Amino acid sequence: MTGISLEREALALFEDFLEAEPADAEVWLAERTGVRADLLARVRTFIAAEQVVTMRTGGAVSSMAAEPPAPQRLAGYVITERIGSGGMGSVYLARRDRGDFDHIAAVKIIRPGLLSERLVERFRRERQILAQLRHPNIAQLFDGGSTEDGSPYIIMEYVEGRPLLTWAEETKATREQRIDMLLQACTAVAFAHANLIVHRDITPSNVMVTNGSVAKLIDFGIARPKGAGDEPSRATNGSGSLHTLSLTPGYAAPERMTGAEPTTVADVYSLGKLTQKLLDDHLADKELVAIIARATANAPEERYASVDLFSADLKALRDGHPVTAFKGGRGYAFGKFIARHRVATWATGLGAALLAAAFAATAIAWVGAESARAAEARRFEDVRALANYLLFDLNDKLRVVPGNTQARFELAAKAQGYLDSLARTPGASRSLSFETAKGFVRLAEIQDSPLDRNLGQTTEAQKNLEQARTILASLRATYGDGPDSLILEAHIEAIGGLIALYEDADADKALDLIKRGQAALERVPVADRQRDWRWTEVDLSRAETEYYSVNERPQEALDAALRHAALVEGWPADERATVRAESERAWAMYNHGLALSEIDREPEGFEILRASHDKFAAAEKQEPNSPELLYMIGWAGAEAYAVAARIDRAAEMEYLLLSAQDAAERLVEIEDRDQSAAVLRFAVGETYSQHLGNLGRFDEAIAEQQKLVDMRVAELDETSSGASAGWSEMILGQIARQAERRELACKSYKGANTRFIKADGMGRLIEFQRSFMPGLKRFVEMCDSGVPLADFGRLRP
Repeated sequence: MTGISLEREALALFEDFLEAEPADAEVWLAERTGVRADLLARVRTFIAAEQVVTMRTGGAVSSMAAEPPAPQRLAGYVITERIGSGGMGSVYLARRDRGDFDHIAAVKIIRPGLLSERLVERFRRERQILAQLRHPNIAQLFDGGSTEDGSPYIIMEYVEGRPLLTWAEETKATREQRIDMLLQACTAVAFAHANLIVHRDITPSNVMVTNGSVAKLIDFGIARPKGAGDEPSRATNGSGSLHTLSLTPGYAAPERMTGAEPTTVADVYSLGKLTQKLLDDHLADKELVAIIARATANAPEERYASVDLFSADLKALRDGHPVTAFKGGRGYAFGKFIARHRVATWATGLGAALLAAAFAATAIAWVGAESARAAEARRFEDVRALANYLLFDLNDKLRVVPGNTQARFELAAKAQGYLDSLARTPGASRSLSFETAKGFVRLAEIQDSPLDRNLGQTTEAQKNLEQARTILASLRATYGDGPDSLILEAHIEAIGGLIALYEDADADKALDLIKRGQAALERVPVADRQRDWRWTEVDLSRAETEYYSVNERPQEALDAALRHAALVEGWPADERATVRAESERAWAMYNHGLALSEIDREPEGFEILRASHDKFAAAEKQEPNSPELLYMIGWAGAEAYAVAARIDRAAEMEYLLLSAQDAAERLVEIEDRDQSAAVLRFAVGETYSQHLGNLGRFDEAIAEQQKLVDMRVAELDETSSGASAGWSEMILGQIARQAERRELACKSYKGANTRFIKADGMGRLIEFQRSFMPGLKRFVEMCDSGVPLADFGRLRP
């Protein structure tokens, strides 16, 4: 048998092996190769070789077996020398030769005639996926195609540098420098995950450090979007594809060694092992050990849920902040704070004993030979400082780290006590009163502002907004309208308007509060319209746009969204370049796209919704774990998916849905008591159920949606409107109708109709939900009349 024939036969058998994933590989191979020792040996080579059929960026393998001569030129590059060879081809050094720019690259060429048509197509698809990864810490894939003899090739960035461990040893890198390099690698992996690509083989040799001290992630296994692409395996737990080859023992997660589908948390495991190796001289550090232990937990669900969370702990370790993986007891975070700010803490008179007493007893007792008056003055200033620290500093740090919700509840309760104490201060100055009012507004935002992700404490938030209004009214009566109080008043009404819209379902009250806020803002003199004024203006603009959207007024919502975008473009240049500005642009695009999809311009609306999703995702890379950005990634992805499904954009549907699911899960992990986060997770879950139904997987779709209905019903109590449970039942009815299951469809429609009627009677049904009531009533009548499901028509015209 000729060499190429043997290779083809071995590769075909190798594909079958990967599809079958047999429990006993040796028995399976023996049965299929018989006495063919040459065939058996070649298949074993494919199975054993880590580099075989892996698409590698930036690296080269070491074998230098005989190969057919490479072409002298390829896609604008001159091939200069061969630098490595593997089981399926060779890697060459090449130089750009088109006169447009000068650089060298690595070119990998697969042996001619070796791959089946199926694998050629897979190679092409994976090349397209990897080409998406344009990131400063990832070796770039430049081009690809086929040579004249049909051999597939790829052209990659050639990384000149040293492997990570070599760099660390040769430069005698400090702990901080090593962590910085790990963080660069984490940024690259997180970027790949955001593009739904798993690396699969993170090892020290696959992280190169350039001469400019830039980490470069190389040697991706043949990558693909998580959950997309190949047909499912016939085995129960494998990928059913070539992806299972990309692993290195010692760095691969335990589940990978059993053939499980690679996931993002498998990459987290590998990063943990990489950290352990790079920082092995520092393993006496209990916080570092805790980080590594969590990242490399045997059970995937016990690891960090994302690379961003893992890198956040590495940053905390480097900077002296509390590490979430380390359980250090109640004094741990406090001790870290004191260690970071020891000089400043003592210089301002807030020593460890002072702060500890403040947190423990909610009051500061001074002991010493000071007068009672001086002691009380100091106590007052410390209470004032602590309230500001809790509301404006500590909360913002805690809110992006999962597992801190209870701490934030306690923080809010503590801050509430401090603010109530300050509000009772007799003869308070204007500055103190204003500061207290501002504190009440900030606390309301933490508790339940629809402009912000929050703790879901609606009643407490409304009380604190009213407290702030009372203080501002008193200031106005005494001092008149100051620009700062007018801006704060406008901000209060933006929050209050949205609470009225979403929590009270009172559209008239919502619009009245929004207009009141806009009027207050207009009274601010032009000379005093600085950043706070501009940011409050866009908050009110958001509230107005959402009012029109929720109340089924799409043309007015479209106009408002365009005005919102124009406001941001009117900001000074330095503000237009901020993450806040970019997220506001994305928010305007989101509402722009939604409105277009409601006025029969769905293709145009989809493109804008998709672009808004991508903008939110890009902004979240700059502010990892930002609850606001995760929230909008989830909604933009879910809404874009829904429009894509209606206009048959199947190629992008799964990507958007997976992105929305990931954002929702990450958000709930951070804000596990935020009602709006829970609503998002339910919405994405319902979208997924409908997605399964659209694929004809009705049993799965009904099971998924029934779980959501059961969860909604379990949440009900005597004060509940039941609107959310009714919505979930309505979705279940739609899926059941699609599956032609009349009994379940009619039961669900009737349940939804009953709940909507109750909620409407309580004044707790928003206009969007109310717009489905006529259709539900009609469907219930059709059910009772025996009308076939096929004749029901549209639920909502």
